[in-house]
Formats: sequence, structure tokens, C-alpha cells
Amino acid sequence: MICRTALHYALFWLILASASAQLTEDQKKLIVDLHNNYRATVDPQPANMQRMLWDNAVSQVAENFAARCIWDHNPNVIGVLGESLFMTLGPLTLNFTVGLWHSERQNYDFYTDSCTPGKLCGDYTQMVWANTTFIGCAAQFCPNVFNFDAQNATVLVCNYYPPGNIKGQLPYQVGLPCSSCPNSTIGCLSNSC
Repeated sequence: MICRTALHYALFWLILASASAQLTEDQKKLIVDLHNNYRATVDPQPANMQRMLWDNAVSQVAENFAARCIWDHNPNVIGVLGESLFMTLGPLTLNFTVGLWHSERQNYDFYTDSCTPGKLCGDYTQMVWANTTFIGCAAQFCPNVFNFDAQNATVLVCNYYPPGNIKGQLPYQVGLPCSSCPNSTIGCLSNSC
């Protein structure tokens, strides 16, 4: 009986450890691809949308904060990194998660640069912030989530550099795709520099 209990305990910690492991290369690629696909389809068309790339240093910041299991934005990255959060009590599905952030598009008015009152749109505007070129994310299994009444949840933290959602600035310039790319840009791919 003791041996069986010890085995169950060991399996529990093995599952816990795998749930809080770093994202796989395929998951990282999926996150980047989803962001770039959504960025390429913004309306009105973007003149200066840059492609997003994965950054390990940015993901390390996300990993360090996700490990704390706090349901709140990281106060140490305000003004330095953008941030989007997601939590689930079930399996983490990245297509759903990134799609949920993108769905905030319906709450955002580009021409007034405002959210529908009482609705969220900051994850969407961060996602499509043209000058944001790097993303890094981390998932963490949390037996308890602080600042939220949840147990056995997975928290996903994505950080963005440079940060978006700068007051008084639109997420991107409107115009012919890639017509206002930085000088260092080599070409245009899917409406992105």
C-alpha cells in the first residue's frame, strides 16, 4: 500500500513538473505564427506592421513571473514589456488562447483608439502593435492561483517587446501594406515588414 501511494505521489509530481515545463519549440512557433497571422489581417490595412519573432530573454521574464502563480500583471515590466495573461482549469490550447486575445478586436475602435466601455481590448491592441517585434511566453501549472479563487490551473504569460498600448498612439499606421517599413526591412511578407 505504501509503495502504491508513493508511486501515485511520484506520478503526481511528474505530471506537475511536465505541466510547468517550458513551452516546446512547436508551441513557441505556433504562438509566433498565430500572432503574425492576426497581425497580417488587421483592418484597416497596416503600413508599418512588423513581423514578430520569439525571444528567449523575453520568455524568461514571462517564465519567472508565471512561476509565481499570481493572477495579475507583472508590476516590474510596466513600460518595459507588454503583457497578456490567460488562465485555464483545463488543457492549455494555444489556438484558443491567442484567438481569445484576438477576439477583443470586436471591442476596439481603431479610429477613436478606444475600447467599448466595460469591455477589454488591450490584449488585441498589444497583439497588433506594429513596433512590437518580439514575444516570449511561459505556461505554469499552479496548484493555487493568487488574486483569483482557482486551484489546479494553468497560467499563460506572454510578454512583448517593445511594449504596445502607449497612450495617445495608435497600434499601427494605416496605408498600403509595408509602405512605411523601417529602412532595415528586407521585404514584405503577408502584409508585414
